[in-house]
Amino acid sequence: MAIRHVYHTFCVPLLQNLMHHAEKFAGWARAIEAKTDGASACVFGFLDGHFNTCCQIVGHGPDVLYSGYYREHGLKYQHLTAPDGLCIHLAPPFVGSKHDATMLDESGLLDELRDVIAHLGKHYCMYADAIYSLSIYCLTGYRRSNPNTTAAQREWTRIMNAPRTSVEWIIGKVGTTCALTTDERQQKLMLQNLGMIYSVATLVTNCHTCCYGGVTSQYFETVPPELEAYMA
Repeated sequence: MAIRHVYHTFCVPLLQNLMHHAEKFAGWARAIEAKTDGASACVFGFLDGHFNTCCQIVGHGPDVLYSGYYREHGLKYQHLTAPDGLCIHLAPPFVGSKHDATMLDESGLLDELRDVIAHLGKHYCMYADAIYSLSIYCLTGYRRSNPNTTAAQREWTRIMNAPRTSVEWIIGKVGTTCALTTDERQQKLMLQNLGMIYSVATLVTNCHTCCYGGVTSQYFETVPPELEAYMA
């Protein structure tokens, strides 16, 4: 099957192996630092979860695909994106009821990031919204609803949240580039390997960005890699 071949040949090494991109961390961090006026010098990418609707499964145990937040059935994907417009890590899918912070803990991404930091000998971290837990590997914004949040912390959050929305642009581009992933009628979990299909769609979107650029690379004033270099 062509999708299975593409998944194992390209998606696994390019989307599930953070070490593959380690040498680019410094350049990504500089691009983010420049866009945030020096608000953070160690952030190399942005993290977010994405809920993708699918058909309901009937008669197969607990309804774990149902998300009370979205009030739909679906799978959730964890995207880590870079300022050149590429998704650099996509964990295998989780059930729709899974919380974003739990996905991060169970995805193995933190372990991969620790290995990259040890390899580079320099600390880097991701940035995500406040739904995630703050750690040395994942910075998050301060909640405005918290009465203890200072004016300086609110301003820092405002500065960092502006470029953080780039992860949503990249996730949205997957849906527009590969419309199959957004057609709920075609998302049949018992008949298709939806995680594999979504991973290939993300890879195709990355390839499109390598060839034609995108909003994210324009925003950060970065240049995506050449397609040959990315796929090598």
